[in-house]
Amino acid sequence: MISKSIKYKFILVVFIICFICLSLLSIVSYKISYRAVLEQTTLKIIQTTDRNAEIMNNWFKQQSSIIQGIIEDFETLGLGDYKKTAAYLPHKKAHYPHLTLLYIAYPDKTLIADDWTPPEGFDPTGRVWYKGAVEAEGTYYSDPYLDANTGEMVIAIAQAYRQNGKVTAVVAADIDIGYVTELVAEIVVNEKSYAFLLDNHGNIVAHPNKEFQPTSERLTNINDVFDGSLNGIVQKISGSGADRTFNLLDYDGEEKVFTFSRISANGWVLGVVVPHKIYAEPLAGLFPSFATALLISIILGMGVILLMVNRMLKPVMSLTYAVKQFGDKKMDVRCSVSSQDEFGELSSSFNQMASMIQEYSITLEDKVEKRTKELVEKNAKIQDSIEYAKILQETILPKNEEMNQIFKDYFVIWDPKDTVGGDFYWMRRFDDGFIVLVGDCTGHGVPGALMTMAVNSLLEHIVDEETYKDPAALLVELNLRLSQSLRHGREGTMINDGLEVGMIYVGHDGGIVFAGAQISLYIVKEKDIIELRGSRDAIGCDTKKRPKKFFNQQTRYEPGMAFYMFTDGFKDQVGGDDHLPFGKKRLIALLKSVQNLTMEEQRNIFLSTYEEYLSGEPRRDDITILGFRI
Repeated sequence: MISKSIKYKFILVVFIICFICLSLLSIVSYKISYRAVLEQTTLKIIQTTDRNAEIMNNWFKQQSSIIQGIIEDFETLGLGDYKKTAAYLPHKKAHYPHLTLLYIAYPDKTLIADDWTPPEGFDPTGRVWYKGAVEAEGTYYSDPYLDANTGEMVIAIAQAYRQNGKVTAVVAADIDIGYVTELVAEIVVNEKSYAFLLDNHGNIVAHPNKEFQPTSERLTNINDVFDGSLNGIVQKISGSGADRTFNLLDYDGEEKVFTFSRISANGWVLGVVVPHKIYAEPLAGLFPSFATALLISIILGMGVILLMVNRMLKPVMSLTYAVKQFGDKKMDVRCSVSSQDEFGELSSSFNQMASMIQEYSITLEDKVEKRTKELVEKNAKIQDSIEYAKILQETILPKNEEMNQIFKDYFVIWDPKDTVGGDFYWMRRFDDGFIVLVGDCTGHGVPGALMTMAVNSLLEHIVDEETYKDPAALLVELNLRLSQSLRHGREGTMINDGLEVGMIYVGHDGGIVFAGAQISLYIVKEKDIIELRGSRDAIGCDTKKRPKKFFNQQTRYEPGMAFYMFTDGFKDQVGGDDHLPFGKKRLIALLKSVQNLTMEEQRNIFLSTYEEYLSGEPRRDDITILGFRI
C-alpha cells in the first residue's frame, strides 16, 4: 500500500526535488558569495591603489604643466633673450611651492637658473635631463635622487622647445617629491598594510623599510631585494595581461597580497601590500555558515512538506473516492469539501479576485492622478528655476545702451536652444578702443550656461591683468586659466570641456586686431567678404595634450565695412528639402545679399531664413550672431 500511495510518492518526489534544489542553491550561493567577498576585498585594495595613483598622476601632470606653461610663454615673452629669461624665472618659480630650482639650457651651452650660477665650463647639453628632453616627445622625467643641498628627494623634469624642427632651448626644473613620498606613507587599507613606490626602472622611491629607502649614494632596485626574491613583482608589472592582484612572500617572509597601479604621467608604479591572512579573513566563515543554513533548510523543508502534503491531498483523496462512487452509478454521492479547499472555493475565489482587481484598479488610478499632479508641480518648479537662470545669464551680456555707444549700427541674435545655453557675447570699452567677443561653450542648456558664467568671470579678470590690444595673448591666458579651473573642479580629473571664441579689438585709430579659437571674423566691404580664420585649437582642456597656438590677424577699418561673428549653431542646423546642414556657403551668400540693409533689417532676414530652413527639424544647438558697423 505504501508503494502505491500517492501521498508517500508525492512526499518522496518533493523531498528529492527540494534536497537537490537546496543543495545546488547552497553550492551556487556559496561560490557566488565567496567570489563576491573576494572581489569586494580585491576591489577595495585596487580602488585604494588606483585612487592614490591617480592623485600622484595628476600631481606629476601639474608639475609638468609648469614646464609646458614656460614653453608656451617662449614666443610671447621672448625667452630666447637671456636677460628676459633671467628676470622671468624667479618670478615664475615663486608661484610653485614644489620647485627647488628652475632653469633653461640653450644649445650654445648657456644655462640660466633662478637662484644658481653654474661653474665655469659647465655644459648643460651633456646632462641626462637635457638629452632626455631632446629625445622625448613630451615631458622627460628623471630618476629620483636626494638633493645635496636640501637632503630632500627630488626629480628633474624637462621639455624641449623646438622651432622649425630644431631644439631652441630645454626648460627644466627640480621638483621636490616629498608630497608623493608622504602620500605613499599615508596609504592604509588596514592596520598591517603598507604601500611602496617604484620609478620606471624598478628603483624603490618610497618604502616603509628604511633599508630599501633611497640614499645619496644609492637607489635600491626591486630586483636586488633579498637576492631577487621579489623579482616576481617586476615580472607581473611588465607582463601583458597580468592580474592586478597576486600573492608573494614579502621581505619579512610572510605571504602577502600585492596590488599595483601604473602612474601614466611618468611610468612609475604604486604598490599596496596587505597580509594574506587579513585579506582572506572575510572568507573563513562562509563555508560553515552555508553548511549550517543547508541543514536547517532541509529539516524545516521536511516538516513543511509533511504538513502541506497532508493538507493538500486530503481533499484530493476525498474527491477521488467520490468520483469512484459516482462512476459506480451511485449518483447520490457527494464530495464534502471544506470552504478552505481550492475546489470548493473556486468560484468564490474568482469573485474575490475580481473584487480585488477592481479595488486595485481604482486605487491605481488615484495614485496615477496624484503622481501626475506631483510631476506637473515639480516640472513647473524646474521650469521656473530655468527661467530665472536665463535672467541671471542675461545679466552677464552687454546692455543695449553700452553697445549703442560703441557701434554705429549693429544687431545681436542670441537664441539658446533650451532657454539657457552655452553661447554668449561680451564686450569692454577702453579709452582708445574696445573689445568684442563671441563664444560657444561646450554643451547647451544648464551645463553650457554654467560654463558661460565661469568664462565671463575669467574674462573680466584677464582683461584687467593683460594687454587688451593683444587678443591672442588674452586667449592664451583664458585657455590656461580655464584648463586649470576645469581640472580643479573635479578633484584633478581632466575634463574635455571648453569653448570656441572669436575676439576682435578695434582701436579708435582704425586699427583692428582679431584672434579666434575655431571662430572666424567675416569682414564685408561692398559685398566682398574677407574671412579671418581662427585657430584650429579650442579654449580649455584637451586630451591630445599638445601645445595650443592662438595668433593675431590685423587689418584697418575702411568706411562701409561690416563685421560679423557666428557660433556654429546657425550653419550646422539641419533642414531644407535635402535635410542637410545650412552650411558655410549659404551663410556667406546670405551675408552678401543683405549688405544694402540696416543691421536691424539684416537681423530679421537671418531669423526668418533660419525658421524657414528648419522645415520641422528639431533645433540642434544654441545660436549667436553679432553684426556691426563702426
